[in-house]
Amino acid sequence: PLDELNLLNLHSDVIRKIVRVGMEDVDSMKQILPKWNSVVKDHMNNRKNLPVIEYFGWKRQESTG
Repeated sequence: PLDELNLLNLHSDVIRKIVRVGMEDVDSMKQILPKWNSVVKDHMNNRKNLPVIEYFGWKRQESTG
């Protein structure tokens, strides 16, 4: 039943979907429960799950000393 569904018993696939949606809050999600920490780490260790880098800029600053 739905009244038994909680953070403790969410399936790992559901946790992965939540992680994908909230990538900027990954550190917070890892603190929810040990199971979440494990799933988030596994998810983030797979490069294809990481967000796409749409822009990267590099600027060299002259030293003043």
